[in-house]
Amino acid sequence: MSGAEQTAARSSFGKWVNGRAERWLVKHVPALERVTLHRSNIFILPASQGLLFIITAMIIFVAAINYVLSLAFALAFLMVSLFGSSGKLVGKNQPKSARQ
Repeated sequence: MSGAEQTAARSSFGKWVNGRAERWLVKHVPALERVTLHRSNIFILPASQGLLFIITAMIIFVAAINYVLSLAFALAFLMVSLFGSSGKLVGKNQPKSARQ
């Protein structure tokens, strides 16, 4: 694939993902003039670094399965648990008014 073809493929995939996300949001989050924030309408998604972190943990996990490495299993589970606990810590750092 040439550089132009790769760029076009990425662009079309990005448009497809954005279109799917837009349709999902329109279906699940109706447009309102005034919005009150609560758990059902706040979406916390990982940034590209977070996705890379999870993908790395998955690769380590697959390698641990393939080569039967106990230390790699421990590392993969530690990485996933750190990712999960960081989400809980983010929620605890919100002010009380935002959590109610």
